[in-house]
Amino acid sequence: HENEKAIYGAKPDGVKDIFATIKSENLKSAFDPANFVEEGIAPYDQAWQVGLGDLTHYFHVKDKAVGAEICIPAGQGNGQFQELFADVKSRNWSGYATLEPHMSVAGQFAGFTGPESFHQAAASFKGLLDNLNIAYN
Repeated sequence: HENEKAIYGAKPDGVKDIFATIKSENLKSAFDPANFVEEGIAPYDQAWQVGLGDLTHYFHVKDKAVGAEICIPAGQGNGQFQELFADVKSRNWSGYATLEPHMSVAGQFAGFTGPESFHQAAASFKGLLDNLNIAYN
């Protein structure tokens, strides 16, 4: 389950309800900070810290500034990436993160970035991880 905007599981209470109701090892949670920003939720303060950190299996990496139409590189918007990944490190979390930058076109269930912007998005995320001394491959 991804916290896609404008669906029942877009906000922390809905996400927690889905996982409390559907108790299955096959149901996993994808945490998308930009989608929380679009819902008016501070990803770290109002989602991760209220229990979604314990449910997260996977990250969709894209960031967004409040009110912007397209996304920006991780760590440059309101996605609270610094706080999220500092906590990820403290938990010794091991999992997956997928770059989903949507830096040219961003819409519900669709997006586009292009090669140059994708390189910029990857470099920004790698820089954030490097600054926190988080290994990746």
